[in-house]
Amino acid sequence: MTVSMSHVRTILGVAVALTLMVGLSACRERTAATQVKNDPFLRSPTHVSYDVDIMLADSSYVRARVQADVGRVREDVQQTELVGNVRVVFYQRRSTIVGARLTCDSVVIDDRTRDMTAFGSVVVVSDSSQTTLRTSKLTWSHAAQRVRSDQPVQIDTPAEHIDGIGFESDQYLTDYRIFRVRGVHQQ
Repeated sequence: MTVSMSHVRTILGVAVALTLMVGLSACRERTAATQVKNDPFLRSPTHVSYDVDIMLADSSYVRARVQADVGRVREDVQQTELVGNVRVVFYQRRSTIVGARLTCDSVVIDDRTRDMTAFGSVVVVSDSSQTTLRTSKLTWSHAAQRVRSDQPVQIDTPAEHIDGIGFESDQYLTDYRIFRVRGVHQQ
């Protein structure tokens, strides 16, 4: 096969043209990529753990113990999420005696304040007052040692059953108030 000079010039011309196009495209100004707000890779947890067991302590004594099937730490928003078979034990002040127990579907802990919000089928049982609270969302303040909900609540004591909306109490359910009572039934 013989190649003429005109074919060689054509091939060289195409090669030079392609080289110039690639070089010029590499030199053009690049625009910053926009980040998608709900990008799942940007919101991925920093750490994931299984069979989680967390102690919330203040100085030298443990205030609460939290256990769950899965824990996810999100350092970007300073939160810890606990999911599946969540169990929380609140200890009486400066002792190892259990004051109340909480179970729920999931929990979000603010890592800065150590406040905790429980979601889904929340049940709190006070060992000391034999009182049971049921709601769908409950927030525990670490600093104040109080629980609060703005959702419908049901409270069962040995003497009565109370339905209401909104609730605030100490973490042992001994001193509580319901914001909007819907009904009280004597046991």
